[in-house]
Amino acid sequence: MLLYKYRTFEQLEFLLDIIVSERLYCSSYSNLNDPFEGMLFHMKRGFISFRGNFHPASQKSVRAVSPVKDAFILKDEPRVCSLSSDPTDVKLWSFYAAGHTGVTVEIDFDNITDALKVEYEDTLPDYSESGIALLEPKNVLLRKTKAWEYESEYRIINDVAYYPISGRVKRVLIGHKASEDRYCLLKKLLPSHIQLVRTRLDYERVSIVEKR
Repeated sequence: MLLYKYRTFEQLEFLLDIIVSERLYCSSYSNLNDPFEGMLFHMKRGFISFRGNFHPASQKSVRAVSPVKDAFILKDEPRVCSLSSDPTDVKLWSFYAAGHTGVTVEIDFDNITDALKVEYEDTLPDYSESGIALLEPKNVLLRKTKAWEYESEYRIINDVAYYPISGRVKRVLIGHKASEDRYCLLKKLLPSHIQLVRTRLDYERVSIVEKR
């Protein structure tokens, strides 16, 4: 399975960290760009928590909405690295590759089970007291609302800042609006075993494809 990490030239050090250090950065989930990230409804006793703010509630079970860190009473926030299975989506290139001037890095995840597929749903997940007891935080973090379905996302969820990908970067696809200078710079920087590929607009399919 091939997965893709979009990057911009404005943060060239992040791109080079993937290629040279052969690793992926895993952010704390609360730093991700979805305001509903890791939020869930669940039954809870005593206090309702919302992003760390507590207020009194009935000692009976109540339906609360909490971030996954509070709902599971975790010491540390889970960390997430987001990737996509789609190198052709126009919105991904627009939002995460600086309007088609950046790149997407192709990474081979064959024979690796750490990258898990995100499921997209209409609402936030909702669990009973008994249901939440059987869950792990990653079960919640693999569910997102359908507003993000275009991302075709896979996630690495762990508790460390970096995930190793030694020998797994195969190609770098560069946006069709990237300058020739940036193309030449990458050509010089990339190791010989990593192919640099230009992209173009496909007007028939309304997508981004490799330039032949």
